[in-house]
Amino acid sequence: MRFCEEQLGLSEAQALPDTGGATLNPMLVCLFITYGVPRFAASTLKGTLSALSDWERSRGVAAADFARQHPRMRAALRRALRERQQPSRDGGSVKAPATVGVLRLAVGWLWQDAQRQPGNAPQNACDACLIVVGFFGVLRRSELHALILADVTGLPGEGVNIVIRRCKTDQQGRGALVVLAESSGSGVSIGRIVWRHAVLLAQRGFGPASPLFPWHAAGPAGAAVAMAKGAFTAGLRGLFVRLLGEFPNLQLRLELFSAHSLRRGGAIAAAEAGVSRELIKLHGRWRSDTVDAYLQGSLLTRPSVVGSM
Repeated sequence: MRFCEEQLGLSEAQALPDTGGATLNPMLVCLFITYGVPRFAASTLKGTLSALSDWERSRGVAAADFARQHPRMRAALRRALRERQQPSRDGGSVKAPATVGVLRLAVGWLWQDAQRQPGNAPQNACDACLIVVGFFGVLRRSELHALILADVTGLPGEGVNIVIRRCKTDQQGRGALVVLAESSGSGVSIGRIVWRHAVLLAQRGFGPASPLFPWHAAGPAGAAVAMAKGAFTAGLRGLFVRLLGEFPNLQLRLELFSAHSLRRGGAIAAAEAGVSRELIKLHGRWRSDTVDAYLQGSLLTRPSVVGSM
């Protein structure tokens, strides 16, 4: 429960259905596995899964229907434990980039879900704003964490300016300005998404110094605190869990995504759209050639070289 409450913002009723015979959501269990493998011993993780099965048994769920018997969950556990034993060659894990296709699907579904369930509107607007700003602004996790409401400037219908007061490559604290068009070339209504979230926060009493991405977007303004840096990855994966519940054929390996997937995906999408390397470096506030590692991984940018000769 602590994982669901602190990392995903789910209540006990949402995580543990009270209806007799109701099974646990296997996608939530997959997300817990992804979260737990680097943090807990394998025996602890398996013991927790056994305890969840005991809980399901107490609710009258047949053993064959336990969440841990779900093929996707079993595969996630095997893969996560295997990858824990076999670290990548560079000593870390390479995170998958978010794609424009998944981003468009996510913001569209968040909007529709808010129409069906108005109580979800504040959190859905926050989630949509987060992935749009992180992706198209090519923001680092630390930059997302530091944003406050006053950092969003501009006029509705004319795009959005995001003030970065300090970032990893700005040790002098000079700040930077990230300019986002009203709509992307791929048809994402960036301005409308950002301003919807900002307006909802303002309507509930959030002031200029309030965090742009509060821990609980639906919570009271007076108690608002910024999302912890580690919560951005959990939030993104939590959103993908919800998407997989609606679109089970999506090919998403949750453990490969982190908050950095937005920044990496934004850089790759820009390169595939024909944006020059220098402009990508400028937009993403890179001081070194680190961006090359992202762009070299995109095969779609390769044909453009010969095609332009």
